[in-house]
Amino acid sequence: MSISLRPETLEALTSEAEIQDFDSRSEYIRHILQSRHQIESIDQTKVQVVEEVAEQLKESHHGKISEIEDRLSEYELQLNDIHNISKKAREHHEFIEQTEDKISELASQVASNEEKLEEHRRRSHERDRERRNNEEEIRQLKRRIEGLQSELRDLRED
Repeated sequence: MSISLRPETLEALTSEAEIQDFDSRSEYIRHILQSRHQIESIDQTKVQVVEEVAEQLKESHHGKISEIEDRLSEYELQLNDIHNISKKAREHHEFIEQTEDKISELASQVASNEEKLEEHRRRSHERDRERRNNEEEIRQLKRRIEGLQSELRDLRED
């Protein structure tokens, strides 16, 4: 069986098929565009979320960096204080050593002076004893002289 269509009918049917095909293509394209728009919207949302997270991380890191810098600054101040304390302790230790050396030197001088003083006292005692001995000897000699003078007078008188 063969159907023969007139050219106008055939043209109308072709046109209608094309229109339906066009409508379905348009719907498909609309669907694709909507899907693309939704995907772009989702992508944009993802980008915004990523940017927000990145900003929060950046702020968090910046806060941590600031905190670390503050701690580092505190540590530097403490280290400087420790350095100054160490320097003062070293100077104090050197002063103590110098003072101990001076004390040792003075103790040595005192010991030497005490030895000299003891020697001087010993000599002084010896001189005092010699002086007393000499004085006693002088007294004895004077008594002897007086005795001899008395004998001499007695002999002259005789």
